[in-house]
Amino acid sequence: MVDLIAKGNTQVVDTRNPPNFKGEHKEPSASSVLALQDVKLSRDDIHIQQGHMPGAKNLPRLNIINMDTHCIKTKEELAQVFIAHGVNPFKPIVSTCYTGYTACSIALAAHLLGNDNARVYPGSWTEWGQRAKGKMVIKGA
Repeated sequence: MVDLIAKGNTQVVDTRNPPNFKGEHKEPSASSVLALQDVKLSRDDIHIQQGHMPGAKNLPRLNIINMDTHCIKTKEELAQVFIAHGVNPFKPIVSTCYTGYTACSIALAAHLLGNDNARVYPGSWTEWGQRAKGKMVIKGA
């Protein structure tokens, strides 16, 4: 991920809630705590920084869902959502979230639009937020 960010030709798309993305909420998030419990860890067992990766765009996963039908939006609507969040759906993407689960939804949406270069960072913020140093963690929008 460090190399991808440094090269700047892959978009990092973070599906977390805006307050978590901006570094306004304590990490790990409530949903991450549930995942940690599955592996017998608690919020007190790890330290995860608050914020996001350099250059990341925030596209919360629920934005790709039609709330009336509970299905993924149409291709036209998906393209509009990506663009509205500053993401080109046709250029390389690595999606992230808390633990890699919800990031899959953004990668799927990009694939539905014909992007064969959309991937998921499985470690997502839970890994990055523990390892990253200094300017590799951004707070704010």
